[in-house]
Amino acid sequence: MRVGEPEKLRKERKPVRVWARRWVALWLAVVMLGGSALGWGGPACGGEAPGAQAAGVKGARITLEEAIAVAKQFVRIPEEYKNFQPGYSEDEKQGVFWELHWSSDEHPDSDSIYARINAETGELWSLDQWKTPAPGTARRGLPKLSRADAVVKAGEFLERVLPNYVKDLKLDSEDESSFPYVSLRDGMPPVYSFNFVRMVGGIPFPENSASVEVDANTGEVRSFHFNWDGRLEFPEAKDLIAPDQAAALWRKNAGVRLAYFRQGEERDAPARLVFAPEARELMIDARSGEILKPERYFDYYGFEMGGAGGGEHRAMKSAPLTPAEQAALAEMEKLISREKALDLARSQIEIPPGFDLESSSLQQEYFSGQKVWNFYWRNRDEEGSLNVGVEAGKGQVISFNLYGPGPEPTGEPRITEAGARDMASRFLARVAGSYLGELEELHVAPMPGPYPVYKPAASEPGQVKPKPVGYGFTAARLVNGIPFMGNGVQIYVDAVQGKITSYRLNWWEMKFPEARGVISREQAENVFLAGGSLVLCYRRDFPTPYQPPEDRPIRLVYALDTGKSPVYVDAFQGTGLDYDFQPKQGADQMAFSDLSGHPAAGAVNLLAKARIIPVFEAAFHPEARLSQRDFLIWLVRASGWQPRPASDPDREFEKACRQALMLGILKPGEQYSPQEDLSKLALARLVVRALGWDEAAGLAGIWSLPPGLAGLPASEQGCLALALGLGIFDLNKGFDPGSGLTRAEGASVLYQILNRS
Repeated sequence: MRVGEPEKLRKERKPVRVWARRWVALWLAVVMLGGSALGWGGPACGGEAPGAQAAGVKGARITLEEAIAVAKQFVRIPEEYKNFQPGYSEDEKQGVFWELHWSSDEHPDSDSIYARINAETGELWSLDQWKTPAPGTARRGLPKLSRADAVVKAGEFLERVLPNYVKDLKLDSEDESSFPYVSLRDGMPPVYSFNFVRMVGGIPFPENSASVEVDANTGEVRSFHFNWDGRLEFPEAKDLIAPDQAAALWRKNAGVRLAYFRQGEERDAPARLVFAPEARELMIDARSGEILKPERYFDYYGFEMGGAGGGEHRAMKSAPLTPAEQAALAEMEKLISREKALDLARSQIEIPPGFDLESSSLQQEYFSGQKVWNFYWRNRDEEGSLNVGVEAGKGQVISFNLYGPGPEPTGEPRITEAGARDMASRFLARVAGSYLGELEELHVAPMPGPYPVYKPAASEPGQVKPKPVGYGFTAARLVNGIPFMGNGVQIYVDAVQGKITSYRLNWWEMKFPEARGVISREQAENVFLAGGSLVLCYRRDFPTPYQPPEDRPIRLVYALDTGKSPVYVDAFQGTGLDYDFQPKQGADQMAFSDLSGHPAAGAVNLLAKARIIPVFEAAFHPEARLSQRDFLIWLVRASGWQPRPASDPDREFEKACRQALMLGILKPGEQYSPQEDLSKLALARLVVRALGWDEAAGLAGIWSLPPGLAGLPASEQGCLALALGLGIFDLNKGFDPGSGLTRAEGASVLYQILNRS
């Protein structure tokens, strides 16, 4: 399992991984059983590993039987796991390994244990355990163990498994503030994920590490993976530039600037103004001060746009139109016709000989809302295709993609970067002239192989590496001089064919906040560098298109610690933000500015860290009245639905409301007023539904309530009785089911429910 990988993705990937491992292991087992017949000189369970002599490698120094014994020192194999499949592998960097897989007959794809034993040292290097919870045993809600307790469990496990390495491993700071996925509903048990990086003379080398996943309820290690290359050489840590000098170089070269980013997944999501470094991955050589940046890469296939087939329509009788249909009809009448759009496509884009128009369609793009004519040509003989998109409102070519036919991919490039830039600029002037004044300068990314690949002949003098076979150009849209990273142009110039083969223009109608009252760039840089975020570490040099990863040298550098440094800095508040524009929280950092000393501070902060309470502003307003809108957002997120937060609570409520209907938390046609205060009775009803107790709550005549509450409608008595049973209301202080709660009280109730589940 990969550290930090979303649990949903792990669950989706696991059956495939298990099946693949089982297939490989079975094949290897068959090969090993037949080893003697092939003259390999030893049984599968002893001596040198099967096939080692024939393959000319060192082979295993411990037997399969010994590897099994090693695994059983650290994991108990249940008696029902009667299937056992051994495997064997050799890795040039890591060494040779026994791969052991146990599984049950009843649930072979879910109940299993995988262990990987280093066949040279006899050490456990990987462990994965998958176990389906028995019916009625799944635990929901917050973990029983604190993160501090779980990291102790992880450390104790490493001391037992890797006694020769543990002194050189240190917990990665990126894991200090992470929180396991939690839910009110049954699911996989929550886990804490830890990554311990290799330390060389007290300096981290993140490429080598030990990752551990600990069950957040039981403390059991569910997953463990270790990688270590003992052959590496590290530069000596002497004659280093000072940290403040490195920080000054970072400020000068990281390119922190104002930029607009689209916030949220909704179609009409607004833009957010933030500071972001152009070169967040920048490294500074700790001895020479040399600035190291990754090469730009260009995603050729990112331009692909699927065409859609059209068809003839037949006359239909007229029918009354709704207001929405009338508005759509009026909008359609303003669009250019198919014929005019097709003429524009043919005049702006060269249609290769032999290409026949196969389909055309008018579609609306999701984010922009633009109506686009899409045309698709195809060359059946040479398997070439061409897609062209024409914006139907303004009548402008906004995209095209040409796939073959062309010269052989090994052909020599015809044009240089300068020629490609000139070709791209002339094309832009023709098809996007009205936008040129609002585009930043073209950035170029040379396109290496593997498809296609041009390698110079040995006879060509002075050629030490392949020439680029193409050049990708990008330019972001400028809004009042500030780049908007979601809009702009992309062009790909095929250097072998000597022509442009792909183009895309994104230009959305959006509202952009004005850059008034923003913090200074220096203040933003201070946030990125706060808390010792620029750290001394060992890293491999950035990859190049022509250099294998293992050949890249290890360098001693200063680089941002992504666990400490934010992804963005809010341009107005100066708050460090994470990838989803939520506050970047450290281990002891509060999500809100007005909770210091408040009794609910711990509960609110934990729920914010778990992405249950989204942060839309700096203050939480703990004593304000809790609205129906906000509690439904929190409750739905606590029920397992946690996408990126929308840009504001009203947009978030719209999404949460749809999800609440799917989960049964709200009923179709039920009155729910988002801006009104939430009553205690409504809270009880929503919580009971979220827990899946709605059917039980509907049973009549079985609930015992205090005399003052017995007059409630029968449908409400069960919900209130169950909520009282959870202990979330104190009857001794007087209880009015129609009274409201403060935001702090509502958060405390949700925390209490999660903590008891």
